[in-house]
Amino acid sequence: MKVLTTRFSRYVIAGAACLAALPYGASAAPGGNKGTALSALSNIAEITCVNESEAEVDLWSQLTTTGSVDSAIVYISIDAEEPFQAATIAPQDFVHNGRIKTAEGITTHTLTNGEHTIQACFVQSGSQGRRSKSTCAEPVTFTVDCATDQ
Repeated sequence: MKVLTTRFSRYVIAGAACLAALPYGASAAPGGNKGTALSALSNIAEITCVNESEAEVDLWSQLTTTGSVDSAIVYISIDAEEPFQAATIAPQDFVHNGRIKTAEGITTHTLTNGEHTIQACFVQSGSQGRRSKSTCAEPVTFTVDCATDQ
């Protein structure tokens, strides 16, 4: 398993196992951040077979914040393996709607046939002396089946 590509344009993407493995001692709770909260969503956007035993899997993810639009790091965990840094969301990548700011995008991963679980997590640095914040989307479980029928 490896990240094949990461595609980001104007919109850039944004579970306990993944969150526990994140750096910086980050916390999902907004404690001390005066109402600032992060939330995340993700889902499989597309599975494209590249041969009979593997596929390119596009994971769509979205990060929403009610506070700062400071940069955020995107981490991906596949099949409960150690999360790896997949991307960085820049402040200008967030779309503003009042207090709500959202960034979204797609990461592409090459995976073999079988059942897989993938999870996107996000860490946003604190500002003005506040602690970093983090959140994870719910894990997404799916099956890659590229074997040809005989």
